[in-house]
Amino acid sequence: MPDILFFLLLGHFVGDYALQTDYMAQTKGKSKLVLTSHVLVYTITVGVFWCFGRALHEITPLCTLTMLGVLVVVYVIHWLQDFLKSKWLNGSKQSYYADQAIHVATLYVIRIFF
Repeated sequence: MPDILFFLLLGHFVGDYALQTDYMAQTKGKSKLVLTSHVLVYTITVGVFWCFGRALHEITPLCTLTMLGVLVVVYVIHWLQDFLKSKWLNGSKQSYYADQAIHVATLYVIRIFF
């Protein structure tokens, strides 16, 4: 059975790549509404994969109030991170890698504590 981190990372890749349209990727730095939409889709996707992974591991209850609270934190961190990246960083490869590292580190912390 894959570790819960596998499901969190799968949710990350689906939410941050597969479900992010080209329009979202190009516009989220200019529009808070588009940024908010992207981060909402991302957070819901991570949450769905997390719940699915927990269900496979028979961790009950499936989706708890704690999980919802953690997803709010994921939402806020991702929103602030993408917002600040669009305002202060020039889109370099280093900023991309740092951005992804923070996303993955956030999910790893979730895996450790929740």
